[in-house]
Amino acid sequence: PGSVRAVPLLWASRACALCTVFAWAPAHAMQRPWAAAPAEDEPHDSAPAAAASSSGTARVPEPGERSSGPGVPGAVLPISFESTLLLVDRDMQYGVLAAQRFDLHEACEPHADLVDYFNEVRNNRKDWNCNMNMRIGISYKVKDPRLVWLDDKVLQVGIVAGFFGGRELHLPIYGHVRCDESGEDPEAASQRTALAAAVCERVRMGEPLVVKPRHGSNSKHVSVFARPHEVGEQSVLDAVGLAVLAWDKSWKKESWNQNAVPKGAILQPMYIPMISPDDDNPRLRRPIELKVQILFGETVGACLNTHPQFLYVFRSGEVYLWEQSSQGLLRRHHGHSEPLPEAALETLCAALREHWVQMRRDSEHLARCAGLDEIRVDWLLGDPRWGPRIGELTYMGTFALDVLPVSLRLARAFATGHLSRLRAPPPSTAPLASESREAPLV
Repeated sequence: PGSVRAVPLLWASRACALCTVFAWAPAHAMQRPWAAAPAEDEPHDSAPAAAASSSGTARVPEPGERSSGPGVPGAVLPISFESTLLLVDRDMQYGVLAAQRFDLHEACEPHADLVDYFNEVRNNRKDWNCNMNMRIGISYKVKDPRLVWLDDKVLQVGIVAGFFGGRELHLPIYGHVRCDESGEDPEAASQRTALAAAVCERVRMGEPLVVKPRHGSNSKHVSVFARPHEVGEQSVLDAVGLAVLAWDKSWKKESWNQNAVPKGAILQPMYIPMISPDDDNPRLRRPIELKVQILFGETVGACLNTHPQFLYVFRSGEVYLWEQSSQGLLRRHHGHSEPLPEAALETLCAALREHWVQMRRDSEHLARCAGLDEIRVDWLLGDPRWGPRIGELTYMGTFALDVLPVSLRLARAFATGHLSRLRAPPPSTAPLASESREAPLV
């Protein structure tokens, strides 16, 4: 306890191969332009200064306070910003190496324009946001319907359950209805009847509910009913009517895939919020939602939906609280993250300790079954009734968008993985779990 672990370097026998795949020098041999150099008098793995906790915000525990040992999911790592970037690099390499032997879905094969773009990504500072926008633009060229289900909040539930022998990973859907502007669709009429019955039953039970658009994103037009019995069934049904026809200008910037999802509305149970459904801060009225990013079937990192600039979760499940003063951490003109309440950090770490291994295994299995080059699996955490549940899947979506070092590395790993598939022979062996600092997933 209290000791600071050295960051593992590339395996000596594979260093040359990995550097060839990444077109990068070994992590310990170069200073990347977006990584802040430590001060001359700062030890390589010095712990960040602990933030004051009197206000109830998260802080880095003192060594004696650590409840988790080295390598345990949920442990908060007291390491430097520079060391953190080395670990991010290492985790990205798992995705790159997996790409060469990955069974990719035909719809994920990169368009010729994207292949040319990948070469640019490897040689400049184009980040994940640039990559995402390029792919979104191409989606309107090809208009391939085969992966639309990834953005469809109804279809993805059943398809994912099929990958797991019927085990449902998503938060359940109590009812849904698709848009029927003509009023002549008998299936939509049947859906409306079933959904109205579900609303009646759940309101009578006093169960907290959420209504959201089937075709929506960015938490737009989501209605939360923490105490539905106080407002009545009609208020919930009115929210369903609004969600069915909902539209937001931000959706114009999303992919063709998402905009091809049929309009509709879904009714789900309300997952327990981070703090309280009545909190003045709208962020704290949301659940703890952990975005787990997968590249070519391998987990490469995770961040919080509400506080992406505050902390980062490694492939191992360990946590790092970003040093907000670190040079190059955020994009220009982006302010620092508001603090994460200490209670929320404790809930997150406890959930990681108990569930990370299964969450990671399930996320990777999902990506491999679907043959996806990348997918973000958004996990809801902290509700004792439901346990960890997938809130939604996102393809061609954001990830740690304002955290520039992560965004740059993710874009480069994605591009390098695809180029290695197209041009390089596969390696003879993959990294062994026993050669990393993390426990194997068996």
